[in-house]
Amino acid sequence: MSRAPAVLLAAGLAVVSLAGPATAATDAATPSDAATATAAPETELLGLPPATADVAVAPVVDLVASSAPLAAPANPLIASTGSTDGAVTTDASKEKQAFTLAGDVFFEPTSAELTARAEDGLTSIAERLTELSPTSVTVVGHTDDVDTDAYNQDLSERRAEAVRAFLLERSSDLPVTAEGRGESHPVASNDSDEGRALNRRVEVTAEAG
Repeated sequence: MSRAPAVLLAAGLAVVSLAGPATAATDAATPSDAATATAAPETELLGLPPATADVAVAPVVDLVASSAPLAAPANPLIASTGSTDGAVTTDASKEKQAFTLAGDVFFEPTSAELTARAEDGLTSIAERLTELSPTSVTVVGHTDDVDTDAYNQDLSERRAEAVRAFLLERSSDLPVTAEGRGESHPVASNDSDEGRALNRRVEVTAEAG
């Protein structure tokens, strides 16, 4: 055999010799990797993260309904309704009907003169009162605090009397009385235009027999 083939043969054997252990090492590692892959699901934990983990914990939401009882309405037998323009609010029960008339709608400004809208509303109220056949009907006028006490008292009395007179024109048998309370019984703060408007009102209360 010539020298060149001998050299090539020796080199080939050297390559095989070097590759053999590496392949063996690779083959030896394969079962270990498979074992690790197989064991991974068995050691996977589903639970709280360790205390040192930097995670954002969502707030706990209480899904248990509160056991506190709901507050009952002041009088469940009273039904409250209102006209679409807010001119009249009605609270009605079996024993009583109360109508709150918006002063800015029912009267001319700073006056006891009824508006056309007031006449329509009071006609409807008179019809309802006639059907109710009340033992008493009380008309009470109220104002805001813009003017003097004396002026507001007088205006509230004149407005209450104007409503009483109109109701008697429509139903003369109604037992109607009128009084004024000026600015002494506000239902809202007089510190705003909205509050003062709510205080300028006339209340008509009918007691059933």
